[in-house]
Amino acid sequence: MQRSLRLLTTIGVRSFSSTAAPKGTSLPPKKPVKETTGLVGVPVVPNAVPILKALYERTLSDLSNQIDAGSPYRIDVEAITRHRLQILQQHESDIEAIETKIDCGQIEELIMQAEDELELIPVMASWKPWEDVPDREIPFFIQK
Repeated sequence: MQRSLRLLTTIGVRSFSSTAAPKGTSLPPKKPVKETTGLVGVPVVPNAVPILKALYERTLSDLSNQIDAGSPYRIDVEAITRHRLQILQQHESDIEAIETKIDCGQIEELIMQAEDELELIPVMASWKPWEDVPDREIPFFIQK
């Protein structure tokens, strides 16, 4: 979760509360909705929705800046991210509804997944696995 906090400070997010505050000030974190995630090593994130929203917005931005528009990777990740972001916006105050609709774990796990995707984008941009490599032999195995 520390990665999320560092990432958000680098993109200028100082407050994770949905309540408006004067620019440059920081509000105290909201009281956690739950006491534990029940997952070893995964702490509760008190302000998970704004953090996850910022991560999804950063994912969309990084995809548009680093990955070719027609690549299958970008198309798929954008579709998934936009769908999840829409769910976040529809159910901003209801974490249980977000977790149920997205159906990929607790919101803390969704944050971890979003962080992992952000780390993967530059790797995929350099590898470009969707491009065809001329002169590459593709092994063909026949089983007997």
